[in-house]
Amino acid sequence: MKKEIIYICDDGSRYNTEEEAKDYEQLCSEVASVMKDLKPLAYTNGEASNFVQHDIETVKKVFKSFMEICAKQIPTYKYTFIECGNGKRDISHASYILQGYGEENNCRKLDFVLSRFYRISFKSGKEYTQPCFVINEDD
Repeated sequence: MKKEIIYICDDGSRYNTEEEAKDYEQLCSEVASVMKDLKPLAYTNGEASNFVQHDIETVKKVFKSFMEICAKQIPTYKYTFIECGNGKRDISHASYILQGYGEENNCRKLDFVLSRFYRISFKSGKEYTQPCFVINEDD
């Protein structure tokens, strides 16, 4: 029989070493401090409201800060993330990179957080429950 120690983070993520777990918890803390400026989706009787209105400049600032965290996690693509944060590249470039890395560099957590920005219109500041509403916002 072999004895193994597994470190379980606050969100249930599991790591084999204490160092990996601490790095992940630090990343989660950084992301949470950036994302705190966005309002949560409102719920009425267990149903999400149609949208939440955010200040457009706040959305851009939070997105840029989040892209800086991504750049720090994956330095190879630092400039791509920075360009996404500055609006020079589409959000899909960041998503492609994060999905390609999977578990490496805790990219699954970053990709999950990035998915929230797909639901936010950078034109109106509205955050919808589904990304399709952003794409068809003008309809």
